[in-house]
Amino acid sequence: MFSSTFGWLGDRLSTVEINGALSRNDIWAVTATFYSELGATPELGRLIGPEDDDLRAASPTPVAVLAYNFWQRHYAGDRNVIGKVLKIEGAAFTIIGVTRSGFTGISADRLPEITIPLTAVPLLTGDSDVQKLLRRADVFLLEAAGRLKPDIRFEEAQAQLESIWPAIRDSLTPPNLPPTERSRFIGLHMKVEPGEKGASVLRKQFSKPLYVLLAISGLVLLVACVNLATLMLARAAARSHEIAVRIALGASRARLVRQVLTESLLLSMAGTVAGFFLAYWWSRTLADFILGQFFNAPAQLNLSPDMRVLLSTATVGALTGVLFGLAPAWARDSRRSQFCPAKECAEVLPKHRASR
Repeated sequence: MFSSTFGWLGDRLSTVEINGALSRNDIWAVTATFYSELGATPELGRLIGPEDDDLRAASPTPVAVLAYNFWQRHYAGDRNVIGKVLKIEGAAFTIIGVTRSGFTGISADRLPEITIPLTAVPLLTGDSDVQKLLRRADVFLLEAAGRLKPDIRFEEAQAQLESIWPAIRDSLTPPNLPPTERSRFIGLHMKVEPGEKGASVLRKQFSKPLYVLLAISGLVLLVACVNLATLMLARAAARSHEIAVRIALGASRARLVRQVLTESLLLSMAGTVAGFFLAYWWSRTLADFILGQFFNAPAQLNLSPDMRVLLSTATVGALTGVLFGLAPAWARDSRRSQFCPAKECAEVLPKHRASR
């Protein structure tokens, strides 16, 4: 079913001591294959591997990997950080590596500031017995993920996992649980989700409101385009005398089109660029507000407009500039054809120029 699997225990706020300074940080405990299966490479040192997370070991390996942002914030990007010691809940951990900038693990919004091997979790509670923790059947430590084999579809893997879950749950149910706890334990279900977009506690709550916000932004864009078109048509009407004089002097339709297109496209593109940078600034403000309502530890939520938003907005702006820029020139050219037939104008204008 799976070609490989890995697991993690995240969202654990712990007290971290660095050179006597205390802070509360998000600690992740990960299995040996966590980084390798995610294709992560270190900025400095190395990442947690099989030599650090031996599930058969009697004692843990106290090593830690720092997130890039944590390294910059607490160590000022010191490249000699490898080998230094920090304390997590009073237990000493040796720093072995730093992840690259932007790496968030399996989460789409939470930053694993410090990762330690799964077998080192007992150290955070003042214990060092790895097997005592791993053998507790009533404690579900990990979230897990796996890479499907090439010939296995997600629906097939989901059905297989759900079919074997009752047997796993029954075998793990402690015999001496009180009736209430036993009922709750038996009521547990396995939840299987696609992992290509990462895990997120914010996605389900905010995806629909953000889509509504995107739709409202689209309507505002259309209203702005209509207003721009109205202003352009009004400006063209105010310049009717100028255009009529230029037509009478023999200006071609191509020349008029080039002029009005240049003016209208410059105006619409300037508005597009200004709107894009304003949206980028406001999206960061909105993301900071949302994250501030949910997380005490550093987190990230990228709501910034990307190239798709820029291209779609630029397309709408350009179409608005072209359509309503061409309309006045076309109307003036049509009026010229109506009141000054091409043959008559061709005869009168040369004579007029010759007389001058």
